[in-house]
Amino acid sequence: RDNEAKPEITPPHHHALGYPSSTTAPQPVSPPPVQHYFPEPPALTNALLPPAL
Repeated sequence: RDNEAKPEITPPHHHALGYPSSTTAPQPVSPPPVQHYFPEPPALTNALLPPAL
């Protein structure tokens, strides 16, 4: 009973602490540079993602 409850709580806990911590830091740094370059050309942004914006 203890072995079954341990593995089930281990994967989710490890993923929530090891995944977001490592993926949350590098991800936020990528979006800023891409958005800064897109805002410059309004014609390209509107033609590329009209419904998205």
